[in-house]
Amino acid sequence: MKKLGLLTLILVFILSSCTTIPKVEDINCDLTPEHVDCQTEEVNCELTPEHVDCQIEEVNCSVTPEHADCKVEDVNCLVTPEHAECQVVEVNCNLLPDHYTCEAEDILTCEDLGESECLFTYAEANADDTFTIIGTYKTLKLARKIINGSNNPNVVVLYNNDVVAMKYGVVNFKNPDPSQIIILGRPGFPITTYINGYYNVDAVFLYTDSIFTYGMISGVKFEVMTNDIQLIPHIQLNDTYSYYENQSGELYHYVSYDLESRGYHLLGPIDIAPNYLEEGHKYYSYDNRYFYTDIITMTDDLTNETYENSINYETPYYNYYQYLSFRSKTNYTAEELNTYLNSIVTQTSVLRDSGEQFINAQDNVFINAAMELSFAIHESGWGGSLIARTKFNLFGINAVDANPYDAALSFDSIEECIVYHTENFLQPRYFDPSYSVSFGTNFGNKNQGMNYKYASDAFWGEKIAGYYYRIDKALGFKDRNHYPIIILNPDAVGYYGPNTTSPIVYNPNEYTYNGLDIPFIIVRETTDFYVLQLPLAINEEFKMDPFKTMTITDVFYVEKDSGTIIN
Repeated sequence: MKKLGLLTLILVFILSSCTTIPKVEDINCDLTPEHVDCQTEEVNCELTPEHVDCQIEEVNCSVTPEHADCKVEDVNCLVTPEHAECQVVEVNCNLLPDHYTCEAEDILTCEDLGESECLFTYAEANADDTFTIIGTYKTLKLARKIINGSNNPNVVVLYNNDVVAMKYGVVNFKNPDPSQIIILGRPGFPITTYINGYYNVDAVFLYTDSIFTYGMISGVKFEVMTNDIQLIPHIQLNDTYSYYENQSGELYHYVSYDLESRGYHLLGPIDIAPNYLEEGHKYYSYDNRYFYTDIITMTDDLTNETYENSINYETPYYNYYQYLSFRSKTNYTAEELNTYLNSIVTQTSVLRDSGEQFINAQDNVFINAAMELSFAIHESGWGGSLIARTKFNLFGINAVDANPYDAALSFDSIEECIVYHTENFLQPRYFDPSYSVSFGTNFGNKNQGMNYKYASDAFWGEKIAGYYYRIDKALGFKDRNHYPIIILNPDAVGYYGPNTTSPIVYNPNEYTYNGLDIPFIIVRETTDFYVLQLPLAINEEFKMDPFKTMTITDVFYVEKDSGTIIN
């Protein structure tokens, strides 16, 4: 037994000496792709759809836009005209006039289609107030497409014999009833303004859509219900548009009040005429900043939201007296204002010898006495209106269009009226940027300023600015351009001190006029900031307070790239 065990051990030793464990060979499949270990297993996904190689990878192209599955195939239709994207889709342009393939000539008239009782007539306006019918269409959209594609400046669309769309012309607001106002919407801005067709007749026409007409008057691009106005084609106007003129170096504005009789209200002089306006020429401007010698050129520019074809494209006009803030001071004394007033007003005028009352308001409330006087001159008819003489109401306070005399407030003296007007009317309403009628502390126009909500006359601000200009001219131009004026960008913020870490005291996002360009006077400047006069006093919480007395120290700082200096 011992011999058997020994033989077994010897045998195991011999066998172990002859047998080795094979080493695993490292395979480089790039060198030996034919090696058995380099062969890829062929998977039949129809038989084994659950196999890992059969799973479809989900690609989020917003996360990995560079992924191969996210690439948009560029198709060359000249090479592969049979490609799906190269197939021409036949479009019925009478059903889809706004389709990108549809041109005006692709749209057929109802006559071409053999249809009758189409309501919208495409016609050419004639100078004698007649129309030459060209064809009819089922919808206004179809007819407007034809107008937009036409080079004829006199084409129109008629509905029940009224013009409801046209190429060029005016929006006529004419209304013999002074109590009726027309609400003007403003594209892109939530708060409406308004005008009175008794004072203002013409706005330049821009375009129409289904129920609205778009135009411009007194600086504002507006929308109005087409049913509320009249459209008059360019050729039928006999050149009765409102216009500006340079007369002996001064600027006058002829505002049309009757497009048929060619009647004009003459405003002016309202300012020194800009040197690019030549004497003896008519200049058209419905934004009051850029001037044109041709209505069609102006209309095309305004429609395309540019002024590049105006005569003063690089130098827009700003009437200093129209953009100056009430939060400024005149350089004239009470005696000088009296000298001017008494040379003009009658002995019965309540404005006679009233200069001291206006200077007192300037000292007590921080408002420009000459601006307040100009305001009173306009609203009271030089102190001679019935409301002024019997109620000492110089400003038409509460004298609404529907019932001006009975509704107007009464005062015991003009001094009481001025105090009320400045402290209880202007400051807490028109100067408080959070109040519903506040659109800047300047006279302005229908684009911005007090004119936006104070008066239904679109040129109310321009008229009062004209009175101030004439006061300044008569007394030696001590006020003109005394203050630099900056129009702030709509997103400009103002700080309590000369750094951007200082408390914000002016934030247009919180104000009624958010989104508009508002003018302020510059009282001084630092290296990086302009110092501007606030519209209201600041309280202890760094907030504007309409019930706190304003002083010259109520200012705010804006970075110098926050706006445009206009004078």
